[in-house]
Amino acid sequence: MSTSTLSIHNAAMNNQLSLLRALVEENPDLVNALDSDGRTPLHWAASSGSKDIVIYLIDHKAEIDKQDSSGWTPLHISCKPFNLSLYPKQKC
Repeated sequence: MSTSTLSIHNAAMNNQLSLLRALVEENPDLVNALDSDGRTPLHWAASSGSKDIVIYLIDHKAEIDKQDSSGWTPLHISCKPFNLSLYPKQKC
């Protein structure tokens, strides 16, 4: 795993949008880079509730249905109760 791969996952996890943008501009393939657990930056952004990064990654062709080594997709992770901020507000 390269330093860039580790950096993009850390940027996604820590809500560092400007760093993540710079890494993607340098190497667009990093959008779907896998870490040692099979997670993409989108998994980490969803896990940490980084809404702006989730949007950026999806806009840059992140695989939204990619399963990690445990079978979790970013959508599964974003559905956890502590990540409700990722859902758009709807009128009921």
